[in-house]
Amino acid sequence: MHGASWNFLAWGLVHGFFLIIERTRFGYILDKLPSFVRSFYTLFIVVMAWVLFRAENLNFAIEYYKILFSLGSSEFDYFQLVKILNYETIAVFIIAVFGAMGGFMKIKGLLIKLLDITRLSVQRIELLKNLVFACFMIFVLLYGTGSLVIDSYNPFIYFRF
Repeated sequence: MHGASWNFLAWGLVHGFFLIIERTRFGYILDKLPSFVRSFYTLFIVVMAWVLFRAENLNFAIEYYKILFSLGSSEFDYFQLVKILNYETIAVFIIAVFGAMGGFMKIKGLLIKLLDITRLSVQRIELLKNLVFACFMIFVLLYGTGSLVIDSYNPFIYFRF
C-alpha cells in the first residue's frame, strides 16, 4: 500500500473501479461524447479521487465530500475563499481550463497555418516552434520557482510516508 492509512486503499480502489468500468460498455459511451465532456469527466473523477489521497483519514475525506456538495454543515469561513481567489489564482485556473480543453493545440494549429502562409522554410518553422516551446518552459520553470521561493508555507506532502 502507498501510504499508512485506509484512504490510500480507497484512493486506489476508486482508480481501479473507473479503469474497470471504462473497459466495459461505459467506455464506448464515453468515446462517443464530445471531447470537452470527456475532459470534464476525467478531471472530475481525478480531482474527487485526490481528496482521498490528500485527506488525513477516511472520516476527513467523507466530511470534505459532504461540505463540497453542501450535504453537511460547515464551519468553513467564506472569507478565506476570497483570500485564495486572487488574480493569480484566477489567471492560473483560466489558463489550466484553456489548456485542458485543447486551447493550446488550437493555437498551435493556427500558428502552423500562419507559418505555411508566410512560406518559411521547414527548418525555420521547426526552429521557431522549438524556440517558442523553450521560452514557454523557461517561463513555467521560473514562475513555479518564484512562487515557491516567495511563499512562506511550503508543506511537503510526502512527510507521512
